[in-house]
Amino acid sequence: QMLWPYVLAGAVLAFVLILIGIPVLPVAIGIYLPFGLTTTIFAGGIVRYFTDKIIAKKYGTAEEEQISAWELAIKKTGVKPQEKAIRTGLLLSAGLIAGEALMGVAVAALIVGGINLAVFTTAPHWPSLLVWGFVALLLGYIPLREILAEKTK
Repeated sequence: QMLWPYVLAGAVLAFVLILIGIPVLPVAIGIYLPFGLTTTIFAGGIVRYFTDKIIAKKYGTAEEEQISAWELAIKKTGVKPQEKAIRTGLLLSAGLIAGEALMGVAVAALIVGGINLAVFTTAPHWPSLLVWGFVALLLGYIPLREILAEKTK
């Protein structure tokens, strides 16, 4: 049975956010997802911000009409370096998400099979922070590597 007061409250909140000029989807994701997941989304936004700053520093900020994600995905010729960096970053992010989902399935299979590969009873936090920082650096570097290589030539 549908809880209509919550649905109506969400619709009213979305309407108010649209009137204020705040994007609805990021707010909805922030409300819905647990804090641990929204932290990684926020970190991805920070990586994208700095990536965009580096691209803008190299090529300037274009006042051109923004190309949609769909048009960017299917565009085959005349791809600008900025667009190529965005494509690469989106593809890398999507691959990491898909890889995480596949690893979730693999871990579930290990759990169902009763296989325990744990090295520690409780893992220390600092190695995961190092890996997290390394992945953040890769998410910024891989899309920008051609642009950074042009800068040194």
